[in-house]
Amino acid sequence: MAKLSGKWTLRAVGNDAGWQQRIFISGSDAHDGPHPMVLGTTIPHVEGNAINIIAQALNPDLNVWIDSLIQEAMNWDNSTGLQVTLSADDNPPYGDLDFNDLVVLCTAEDEPLASPLAGPRPDLTIPERFFKWRRVNPEQKPTPRKEKEKAKSKARPKKPVRPRRPR
Repeated sequence: MAKLSGKWTLRAVGNDAGWQQRIFISGSDAHDGPHPMVLGTTIPHVEGNAINIIAQALNPDLNVWIDSLIQEAMNWDNSTGLQVTLSADDNPPYGDLDFNDLVVLCTAEDEPLASPLAGPRPDLTIPERFFKWRRVNPEQKPTPRKEKEKAKSKARPKKPVRPRRPR
């Protein structure tokens, strides 16, 4: 059983099992109950102070859901923030202990746990009302670079305009 607190998005990123897989959530504000998990299934905005997640597999011979063994791994991803990976192995105690029967990636949605790099980039443009324009001093001589640019623009002859051909 995995325990989380706060606001999370749960996504099935691995499912290599012969049996049906699901997670059972309890202690959340609005997502309690069983959730079938196949590759790509997403459960957004799972929120609560004491969320419990149990991975389960359906034993086809007994037609009953059996709690799976779970391994938890926590890491930090610069693009999304805190992540908890839940890897399940079904059919205890006879499972193969590969912990790849169901893999659920839990990504934190709480602002303190989310990466500052995630989400839309802020606009860093300085508004004109805060920008002081440089006053031009008529007595100041232009820099040599500007003189060269002015000389180039004056020295270029204009290309003659060719009349269009009628169609």
